Amino acid sequence: MIQLSELTKSFGDRVLLERVTWKIGDRERVGLCGPNGAGKTTLLRILARLEEADSGNVILPTSLTVGYLPQDGLTHSGRTLFEETSTAFQYLLDIKTEMHKIEHELGNLSLPKFEHDAMLERYSELQDRFRILDGYSIDLRVTTILHGLGFTHKDLNRLTETFSGGWQMRIALAKLLLRQPSLPLLDEPTNHLDVSSKAILQKALMQFSGSLIIVSHDVDFLKPIVTKVIEVKNQKLTTFFGDIDYYLFKRKEVSESISDTENKTSTNQKSSRKDERRIEAELRQKRFNATKSLVDDLSKIELQIENLEVKKVEFENLL
Repeated sequence: MIQLSELTKSFGDRVLLERVTWKIGDRERVGLCGPNGAGKTTLLRILARLEEADSGNVILPTSLTVGYLPQDGLTHSGRTLFEETSTAFQYLLDIKTEMHKIEHELGNLSLPKFEHDAMLERYSELQDRFRILDGYSIDLRVTTILHGLGFTHKDLNRLTETFSGGWQMRIALAKLLLRQPSLPLLDEPTNHLDVSSKAILQKALMQFSGSLIIVSHDVDFLKPIVTKVIEVKNQKLTTFFGDIDYYLFKRKEVSESISDTENKTSTNQKSSRKDERRIEAELRQKRFNATKSLVDDLSKIELQIENLEVKKVEFENLL
């Protein structure tokens, strides 16, 4: 069980993840989705212990081995393609080196018998371990995976620094597939892969028995692999318990619901504006009518006053 508890991560004033809690169970195959810049890569790097969260905890089992494949920035140099890819089996290569050293020392005829016997016993232990871990098939496994990812037989002895960025990513992918970590973290693994190489990777991940997390915009690639989708959006994680088709269906449903709400809001706003204009017109008419009525009343009053003045003058003339 892998657990994130109250995890927060920000860059400057920009908060990517805020108090995120998440559990990843055994054999869960998670598709990590969401808009660009939402924090998917950052989350993978935190799980791979390549970045620290601002607060919160990441709880990983002590036996867990994490394999992280970034989407860019990969460089290999100083070895041939075959040598570099073989480092995925470094533990077995170390055993093989020790076995060769013992073989050389056993050829020393002046070696005391007790040392000779101790070396033979050690050699037997190493040989058994090497055989149990399938060390004798290293060359075959390395060659097979490299050919599957598009490398030719001639490429095997080329120095890794002579390969371009896309092929550098394939080298890293080959090493990850051969190493078989208990938790692969793949960030856009289909970038730079052709159709056949993509099919090889898809099949390998479908056969993988452990937990894995994949960031990818390639829906067709994800469909047969993931069993749960986690959406990273608005600083939160939302879990969709289903495959990628279920996620897309639910997202469409939410989008249509928001669209309907916006349409209703827009209609209501238009209706409200019409009502406002009608009420405003009525008020203007009422004010006009009131003003006109007041003017008419004033005119009547003035006329009455004039009549009174006339009558007053006439009365004064009679005296």
